[in-house]
Amino acid sequence: GRLLPDYIFGYNQARLSSMLFVPPGSHDYQRWTYEYDSRGLKSSETCFNKRKEIVARISYQYSFQ
Repeated sequence: GRLLPDYIFGYNQARLSSMLFVPPGSHDYQRWTYEYDSRGLKSSETCFNKRKEIVARISYQYSFQ
């Protein structure tokens, strides 16, 4: 069979913008995309499956005191 990497990372302006994860022994994959706010803090993560369906979404809120 073909050799596939476990992880492929994408960067935009020195920030992680996406991660492709291939589970061992599988032909399926998960693609995580990352969004950042104006301060450079992560605002959300979204996970898509091979069929481009949303599997998970995480949103972040920050409070500064």
